[in-house]
Amino acid sequence: MGPPLWSPQGYYYVGSFGVLTEYIRSELDVTDGATVAELSHEAAQATAVFVLTGEDASYAGIEPYKPVGSGGWGAFEVAARFGWLDLDDDAFPLYADPAGSISEAKTWGLGLNWYLTKNLKAAVAYFQTDFDSFSGASGFPKEKVALSRLQVSF
Repeated sequence: MGPPLWSPQGYYYVGSFGVLTEYIRSELDVTDGATVAELSHEAAQATAVFVLTGEDASYAGIEPYKPVGSGGWGAFEVAARFGWLDLDDDAFPLYADPAGSISEAKTWGLGLNWYLTKNLKAAVAYFQTDFDSFSGASGFPKEKVALSRLQVSF
């Protein structure tokens, strides 16, 4: 049997507002042939959404009151996300090179989702991630990314 993996998740939706959160803890037994260690890595994220056009927010997506093709503009939703990753300090220096590895990451993002119909969604988002090295210094550049997606779901 493998090592434990903990991943509780939760979500809450009321009216046009919704929140989704998750936490992950992974415990790994690692070896370099001479030494053995148990490493624990943790990560979490929280996402909040608000439907600007009044439809109910939902884990399953949004069904626009006035879809595109039926005389409407669909539904628009704004989203914000924050997340973090913390790698076990015992991974360094035996199992990962502290000079070329991150030990922590924190990310945030903003997005806009356009539900053209119940089954067609267009999304744009911007995310920025800050990295910390094993020494605690920010020796790594920030990652900045803009994403877009067209999604068909059934």
